[in-house]
Amino acid sequence: ELDIRSWKVQRGVKAGTVGMPLPGTIFRIVDPDTMHTLLPNEDGLILIGGNLVMLGYLNDPEKTDESVVTLDGMR
Repeated sequence: ELDIRSWKVQRGVKAGTVGMPLPGTIFRIVDPDTMHTLLPNEDGLILIGGNLVMLGYLNDPEKTDESVVTLDGMR
C-alpha cells in the first residue's frame, strides 16, 4: 500500500533547480569525495537510484564499477 501523506505536488519551476524526481526514483545529495549525505542547500553530487536507472555499461564492467555507487545497499 502506498503512503501518500508525504507526497508533494510540483507547483511550477524554481529557478536554479532541476525539478522534482520522477516517480519511482530516490535521490541523495552527497559530498563527491566522501559520499557523506549533505544538508539541504549544500552543493554536492546528485545520486539517483531506482528501477529506471541502468544496471551498468554493456560489456564494460570496469566502466560500470567506476560510475555506479552503492550506498546503504542501494545502487
